[in-house]
Amino acid sequence: MTVINIANVQHVYSGEPGCACGCLGDHTYPERHRDDWLELRGWGPFEDKDVNDAEVERIRALVEKIVNNQAPGQVEFVTDTFISVLNGKGDWTWVVYLESPIPDVAHVDLYEEDNRKFRKERDREFASRVIEHFRAKGAPEEQLAELRAMYDDIYELDKE
Repeated sequence: MTVINIANVQHVYSGEPGCACGCLGDHTYPERHRDDWLELRGWGPFEDKDVNDAEVERIRALVEKIVNNQAPGQVEFVTDTFISVLNGKGDWTWVVYLESPIPDVAHVDLYEEDNRKFRKERDREFASRVIEHFRAKGAPEEQLAELRAMYDDIYELDKE
């Protein structure tokens, strides 16, 4: 059984699947990290909405439950620095970022298994959502074209 101790949680993320940069969801930090914004985020002090012990605990417990239930296709990644899970439909993700590795936990990479087709479809969907997000924010067409080219390069979307 995997136990994610709340004292080992650096922060959490809840949002649409993707890169977890924050454009498709929210990062939430425990109160004990309120003054660590420069180290943890690199820009601007945390707003009150960014710091919420109850939300951190809720996502920690949810991720722990999904990891321990080992629901097929829901445990996305288990690494030394974070654990990422998906809801049952695959359209929402929760991530727990760890202060330090959890001892004796087997690492998981959903995409290392025979899921290349699934991954390619998901990468295409993610890239489309991010581009649409920036289009809705008024990004110029040249910038959107650069984003498409970047995602094609990163995810090799133009290759089968």
